[in-house]
Amino acid sequence: MTTKAILHQILLGMDAYICCGVPGIYWELAVTLMDEVYGAAGLKLMERYHKTYDDSPDASKETILHTINGWDDPNTEINPEEFIQKLEAL
Repeated sequence: MTTKAILHQILLGMDAYICCGVPGIYWELAVTLMDEVYGAAGLKLMERYHKTYDDSPDASKETILHTINGWDDPNTEINPEEFIQKLEAL
């Protein structure tokens, strides 16, 4: 499996409709791989669609989960599949 394929699989796991996101350790891995595969342009696009959620079971612990989700315009939602298409177009 290539670095690009691994990155795309991690990104697909960041779908906000399938789960509330991935823990920080996977987000950091995705950021590192994004830099290797797509460079600064990919990182900028990734930050644009990056959303976080607090999935803490109680107030004593903070658990931040990361997803790829956003809007290009009122009619175009960007989820991981669309995000990967945008990356491929870079």
